[in-house]
Amino acid sequence: MVKCNACGATYEPVLADGTRYFHACAPATRRRVMRAGAPMDVPLDQVQPTDTITVLRAGAPVPVLVSAIAKDDVIVGDTTAPRPGARDENVVQVDVTKPGIAKADGAGVTKL
Repeated sequence: MVKCNACGATYEPVLADGTRYFHACAPATRRRVMRAGAPMDVPLDQVQPTDTITVLRAGAPVPVLVSAIAKDDVIVGDTTAPRPGARDENVVQVDVTKPGIAKADGAGVTKL
């Protein structure tokens, strides 16, 4: 078992049936918020209950505090950005006589 140092995913590089697993980090989601009167895009783990976001309620955009989101609200304005140190183990070279070369080692992995 290993843990990706960029995204925190844990996985077995070789599955029980002997198949190799090639991990690739997903992009990081960023949420559009209003904080202290200024619009900004922040990583999801940095969104604060006092931030204001835009949601769709009954089909209309409505600004609400993060702490006041209703279960049927649809959050709008999210974007994605490349994850710092992203890992992509998918290979760029396929040659049965040589090991493949990963697209990006990124921040690496930690053996668990």
